[in-house]
Amino acid sequence: MKNLYKYLLILLSVPIASLAQDTELNPDALIFNTTPSNPLVHTEYGLTGLDIQDFYHFARLNPDTLSLGDDLKWWTLNRDQLSLRTNLTAPLENLTLDLDRLSFGSSFSGLFDNWELGKRLISSPSPTARFSIIHIYGESGLYANIYEALSITPGHNVGIGITTPSQKLDVNGNARFRDVPLGSGNYYLRIANDGSLSKVAITSDRRLKENIKALEDALGKVLTMRGVSYTLKQHPEAGIQHGLIAQELLEIAPELVEFDGEYYTIKYDQLSPLLIEALKEQQAIIAQQQTEIESLKQIYGRVLNLEKMLGMAHTY
Repeated sequence: MKNLYKYLLILLSVPIASLAQDTELNPDALIFNTTPSNPLVHTEYGLTGLDIQDFYHFARLNPDTLSLGDDLKWWTLNRDQLSLRTNLTAPLENLTLDLDRLSFGSSFSGLFDNWELGKRLISSPSPTARFSIIHIYGESGLYANIYEALSITPGHNVGIGITTPSQKLDVNGNARFRDVPLGSGNYYLRIANDGSLSKVAITSDRRLKENIKALEDALGKVLTMRGVSYTLKQHPEAGIQHGLIAQELLEIAPELVEFDGEYYTIKYDQLSPLLIEALKEQQAIIAQQQTEIESLKQIYGRVLNLEKMLGMAHTY
């Protein structure tokens, strides 16, 4: 029956022509062409959808896609994505929205520069998806540079300039905070050698402490320390710095030195109690010496009085 129906349609194909237009009915489509010499000016409706074109504009509708536009700008909507493009000015600009990401960019003279925002799949070390902002640029057909400007992993870690952030915020590069207000909290920000930031509590409440012991030989430790000036090998622009050498302090007060597997660091914030106790020990020595001096003065005064009584001349 289908073959018979198709055969009848073939028989009923009717070309209608004039000087400027043509109409054709075939088994698959109905075609209207106002300028037979130019196939871009026509209307076609059939099994594959609807297609309308003239010199400047077009509209296409088929089971999968709807496209509208002209020679300079157009948009396409299909099952997976919405695409917007324009060529009004060089370079060619585009915007694509699909199920996973939003893409926008431009291309000119063989070069392309695109940005993508949305879900990105990675296969290593294990297949996972993350939210990313990616910059892709390069030369068409030759190379592509891919820079992951921002990543948010399923564990809600945010990476800037890094694809595998290990902290809630992981920045690969320098960071700057502007107009940070002054606060009155009991915490300070600590930066480890690997760049990790942590909030450290300044706990002075006795109820939070145990194993309390007085510092011993604080003055002896301080007198052994060697203050130095230096410049940093990797940052000579920072100029002359003042401080201690961690390896030297390690021999004196190891509890004030940390090692991260590569470099040593000093807990400068914990030097203050040691300096306080050293100052107190030194002051006790000074006080003892002052007492001894006063005793010697009294003895000296008595000696002078005794010499006067004996009529002895003072020769010293």
